[in-house]
Amino acid sequence: MSRDDEFFAKGIAALRGGDIQADLPLVDGGPRWGVSAVMRPGREAITALSDVGAEAAALAGAGHWLHGEPSMHVTLRGFEPHSVRDFSGDEHIARYIAAIDAAAAASTPITVTFRGVAPHRGGVLALIDHSGDTPEAIHGNLVAAVEEAGHPDYETDFHRDIWYASLLHFAGTVIAPEALAVWGEYHRDRLITSSRLDVIELVRWRYTGKGVSAETVHSAPIGGLDGAVEDLSETARLN
Repeated sequence: MSRDDEFFAKGIAALRGGDIQADLPLVDGGPRWGVSAVMRPGREAITALSDVGAEAAALAGAGHWLHGEPSMHVTLRGFEPHSVRDFSGDEHIARYIAAIDAAAAASTPITVTFRGVAPHRGGVLALIDHSGDTPEAIHGNLVAAVEEAGHPDYETDFHRDIWYASLLHFAGTVIAPEALAVWGEYHRDRLITSSRLDVIELVRWRYTGKGVSAETVHSAPIGGLDGAVEDLSETARLN
């Protein structure tokens, strides 16, 4: 059984067993929605992914966090817990930026295929097909850059062995867990979309009252693409 298959089976069992983990509004210092390095799908892919997420949301019920342009992403690495501090002149943020720049320079863009959904205790994922490009090599370059900088690795004991974009996070009661499980089983191998991933972003997260939104602190084009590295500390980059 592949790691994706194992995750899927456990997620379906959790839904059917009523083992639901609901997200809560973000808390400074909390382990969820921390400062992290992400890559974002293009707009057409986000639309396709959001449409699938909306199908899941219709079964989960109202009040859950459906992801779209402000929040759809593939996480490469977490750096620290959720933070509301001022990042201006922050030495930790400077180290994260340096690591992201180094990883981007050492990597090449990839085109990933999102195939299959995976409901789980905290929401619903769209899985990246391991038979094609995955972020594994870019992730490895980022980990190496973090180690080279001598910065404490927030994810030392966490191994990323599946790659995905979250479509939906639960934020309360799931009204039809069995229906959502059946939907997930039916769409286990659904071809959703493909997207080129060619920028690494350092982001922080804001609670909107209806979900989360990513605020881009820094972005670096992978492989030295045309255009300068951007600092976008006040505006979320929506690609």
